[in-house]
Amino acid sequence: MVDPALAELGRRRYPRWDAALWDQMVELSRRMGSEVVRSYLDLAMAAIGRGYLFPASAGMNPCTWLWTRALPETLPRLSAEAAAKTLARAWNLAENLESGPPWLRQISLLVMQGWGNMEDLEGLLGEVRRVVFDPPEPGTTRVHLAGHVLPGPIHFMTPAVVCVHDRHAVETATALWGGKVLCSMACPEVPSLAGTDEETYSTAVCEGRSASTLWTSQFVVLG
Repeated sequence: MVDPALAELGRRRYPRWDAALWDQMVELSRRMGSEVVRSYLDLAMAAIGRGYLFPASAGMNPCTWLWTRALPETLPRLSAEAAAKTLARAWNLAENLESGPPWLRQISLLVMQGWGNMEDLEGLLGEVRRVVFDPPEPGTTRVHLAGHVLPGPIHFMTPAVVCVHDRHAVETATALWGGKVLCSMACPEVPSLAGTDEETYSTAVCEGRSASTLWTSQFVVLG
């Protein structure tokens, strides 16, 4: 039985409290052993209050995935000691990602969704580091940026992540990874135009990989 006073504590402590989301967390906690329920809910309360955890209908991020999908499925299978360790590691991961760049949150979420063993969060972190910093396989990919974005100055965030600035609003950018559009974001680090010619607007090179935007196209060419 979950103490009803916890909901009132969350409401008083956090201005952005979401009562319906809290009720969902309470319902999910019923699958777990009594030893870990309070810790799961205490951290869920903090995550809701800080804006890390939100309804899945509003989108998905690592914290929401962990608290609504991964942990309710994983914790009931573990011993009390293993569950407590997994919960603490999940919170540290979620909190660190929330303070990091949005493109890293998106990549981490994609890796999490395909990760089969949520008990092995160290292994998951290793896989995130690998896909972020290892250059992709050789080959040319063309990525289309939809909407009103006109690709402009371009640079690498890591060997695998490309930042494409909007020519009309240069401090607004789109992050690309492995041919995927990750997210829009603010990026004040506007690079100088390198590699400009009659066809190419901007070019960047990193560890043998290149990325280019074109004068008259919404495509970004990755090679």
